[in-house]
Amino acid sequence: MSSKMIHELVDSDVRTAMFKTAIRFVDYELVPGDIMEFGTYTGRSLALLAHAAAEFRKSIHKTPFERRVVGFDSFEGLAENEHPRWPKGVFRINHSYHPTMAKGERVTAQSVIDFFRACELNAPCIEEGFYGQTLPEVIGSKYTQAAVVHIDCDLFDPTTVVLDALHSIFQEGTVLLFDDWYNFKGHPTKGEQGAFRAYIDRQDRWNFIEYQKYATFGNSFVVSSKS
Repeated sequence: MSSKMIHELVDSDVRTAMFKTAIRFVDYELVPGDIMEFGTYTGRSLALLAHAAAEFRKSIHKTPFERRVVGFDSFEGLAENEHPRWPKGVFRINHSYHPTMAKGERVTAQSVIDFFRACELNAPCIEEGFYGQTLPEVIGSKYTQAAVVHIDCDLFDPTTVVLDALHSIFQEGTVLLFDDWYNFKGHPTKGEQGAFRAYIDRQDRWNFIEYQKYATFGNSFVVSSKS
């Protein structure tokens, strides 16, 4: 049942191909570090990333290092914002199909861990709390290298906090995935896209090479050093 569960998720999620591509890229290029997601919600995308990582460890392109799969979320939903589909608190409860959670069920760190167990995936590391509180405590100490970063923060402010916090642990070859790049009707100064553009303008350490667009709203970049 669990094997069927994860494979049904793989087959049904439009982001699967991009997640596989990102993992394949960092594995083949021997980019060390962890797989990190910001905005874990019910754990579906984190599970897809974990599954891809586990599958590629069986390939001929094995890596000489382990990768942790880490989910960051307050599990309190979004702050008040101007997007018409995202009222304050949305994503605090499950509102769509999920293999182990009912619609209307409260989302928690434990529900994500339980979902991984049902899929027979190794338990993820879950860092629960608002980014401004949790990231200063763990970035650069507990987590020192980012390989794949899935940013599913939706809004400008939390995306800004994440990018500023991760600045010191980006490296050559880090893959950045922006789940909501084209939300807010693709406006270049709003949401994740706006936060990323503003971050690029205020730093001079990294270049970001546009990689692949994916699914309905996603875009991706590969980190490159300016020096």
